[in-house]
Amino acid sequence: MPQASKKISARDLSGMLFDHGLYLRGLKGGRRATLSHMDLSGIDLSGANLSNADLSGASLTGCRLVGSALVGATLFGADLRVATATEADFTRADLRGANIRGADLSRSRLVEADLRDGTLLVMQPDGSMAPSVRAAAEMSAANARGADLARARMGGVTAMRVDLRDAVLRGTVLTNADLSNCDLSGSDMTGANLVGANLSNANMTGTRLIGAELSNVRMRGAVLHGAVLESGAADVLRAAGATLPQPPAEAGVDIAAVLAAHLLWVESAGARGERAQLRALALDGMDLSGAELAAAILEGVSLRGAILRRARLSAASISHADLTGADLADADLRGAVLLGVALDGANLAGLAVEPLPLGGDRLRPTRFERCALPPGPLAEGRTRAELVPPPSAAVA
Repeated sequence: MPQASKKISARDLSGMLFDHGLYLRGLKGGRRATLSHMDLSGIDLSGANLSNADLSGASLTGCRLVGSALVGATLFGADLRVATATEADFTRADLRGANIRGADLSRSRLVEADLRDGTLLVMQPDGSMAPSVRAAAEMSAANARGADLARARMGGVTAMRVDLRDAVLRGTVLTNADLSNCDLSGSDMTGANLVGANLSNANMTGTRLIGAELSNVRMRGAVLHGAVLESGAADVLRAAGATLPQPPAEAGVDIAAVLAAHLLWVESAGARGERAQLRALALDGMDLSGAELAAAILEGVSLRGAILRRARLSAASISHADLTGADLADADLRGAVLLGVALDGANLAGLAVEPLPLGGDRLRPTRFERCALPPGPLAEGRTRAELVPPPSAAVA
């Protein structure tokens, strides 16, 4: 792909941005910013409004675009390698054939952005336009943690080793994309099209894949502990080479013995027994009514439809777990930390989630971080009894 050839002066750039601001507001004297093939490498454009600007073929390597608006901007064939674009807005931007390798896109918005391959047209001496090199959009080694890529078009994109933790990829088209070795833990890929995609060795712990299209997907070495799947999807993914939670018998875990050792650990304040650490286990439908699991660790487990009525889970650490349809009626979750837990359709009637007293005036709050909650008071940020820590209380 040809390199941007023209450097722009700070004065000319400032004037162009001013005129572009007028253009966006529909004011007299306004003119759309045309920065096609310009060399903007290393320039700080943080907070700038470049929505609908033409940046096709521009060099933005090492550029700072923190909090910038590029809604609907044309970045066809642009070079954004190692650019810093945290919390930038690329909604509906045209990024076909762009090179985003090593860029920081954390918490950015790329909703409905186009990151497919493309061919850059270059003006010839006679004024005609001729196609240059055809290239796929490249975003390998980029940081897109917490980015919103909902409904983005990313078919065929090369995105190896990308940090996509907690990213939103709902309805995103990723057909034939190379997502090998990516970290997709905690991401939401509901309704994504993954037909023919390569997800080999990807970390998909706690990833939501409800409604995703998975035919011909490659998942050799991919880890899907605690992933939220539709019925029947597990078999498809195992056949594609993915690693999913195992039933206790296959994992060599005696659940009754683990619970007994944990009860002794709790009752002896840690002097005897052993703290329960349940990781990457398939416990779907298991009856754990009244189980003592205070301060237990549950990581990457599947507890779909499990019965946890009156279970004691106070101060427990539950991360990237699937509790879809679980029965948690009257369970004790005071002071627990839940990270990336799916509770869709769960029975939470009478669930205790108020802060856990630790002695004196110290309280340990219950934390729900990036959890899928059923409609109700908990999803609205309210506890069963509308309790909040007293203003004078010390929170642990």
